[in-house]
Amino acid sequence: MAEPTTSERPKWRVVAVPAEHGGWGLTLEPGLLGLLVAPSWAGLCLAAAAMVAFVMRTPLKVAAIDRRRGRRLPRTDLARRVAAVEGLVLIALVAATAVLAAGTWWWVPLVVAAPLAAVEAWYDVR
Repeated sequence: MAEPTTSERPKWRVVAVPAEHGGWGLTLEPGLLGLLVAPSWAGLCLAAAAMVAFVMRTPLKVAAIDRRRGRRLPRTDLARRVAAVEGLVLIALVAATAVLAAGTWWWVPLVVAAPLAAVEAWYDVR
């Protein structure tokens, strides 16, 4: 197998790492600021969950686009595996945040955000 040239990225990187440069800061900075202002384990889990959700968007998008176009490439299988692992990590972090925060209304923001996330995902696939 030939080594990737400087102009082409490795396949795992194309599938797993978001290309949006500003998105990293927009996702990471509020979490870090929140941890600096009011450090807590729940806050750490929430900040980590936000980063995982940001990173998970790329493999989900690759897999969804390939599915919509009716093709199955090697990158499609890789994207599905990466998204599955990141999804499990995300679920664990959200559950840990809920348990650590110990509030009875922790699910309300999830219910409110779910339709908005679904619309955003639909537009990503289009």
